[in-house]
Amino acid sequence: MLSYYIALGDSLTAGYGVGSRKFALIYYSYLHSINPDLQFIACGINGLTTEGLANLLFSNVQLQSLISKAEVITLTIGSNDLLHSAAAVLRGGSLNIPLFLADFKKNLDLIGSQIRSLHPGALVKIATIYNPLPAGPYCRFSTLVQPLINQVNRVIVHCAKRYGFQVVPIDRTFQGREQSVIGPDHFHPNVLGHQMIAMAASGI
Repeated sequence: MLSYYIALGDSLTAGYGVGSRKFALIYYSYLHSINPDLQFIACGINGLTTEGLANLLFSNVQLQSLISKAEVITLTIGSNDLLHSAAAVLRGGSLNIPLFLADFKKNLDLIGSQIRSLHPGALVKIATIYNPLPAGPYCRFSTLVQPLINQVNRVIVHCAKRYGFQVVPIDRTFQGREQSVIGPDHFHPNVLGHQMIAMAASGI
């Protein structure tokens, strides 16, 4: 019977800026060396938010079928939620942080409960959110956004505990190495960054 490694998430999973050298394929090479029968399914979507992923999991019958057969699932999600909120602030709006965190938690709970209802025993690894700002021209704002990123990551860790997911601590993996692991767009990881994510997911 076929089993799958399904890479779910946003542009990090899609491999924005690095193509086939994305972490999901590197991690799959590691998994495939252990289980040659494991198949890889890429489900990374640039710009995907937690709400978008929750809707996808509840509406896409084909994806539901694949998840029910998944041996391993990786999940990168949440960065675009932060970006959309930051963009609203830059347009002159304000950010209600308690409301933002409540919505974020609600969406993660929907994602977690749906994955577990489809496959209670799958190995699910969820990544934390990293702060890319120290590597770019907006580094002076890094300390301003870090407290919110920390709160978001606490929600991710709480969700992981609730649904039996393993946490891949990309924030700690990248901290202090931003100049080396962030790409030329000052946001997405470069090839080295993706290699480090794959190693963190592998537990190496």
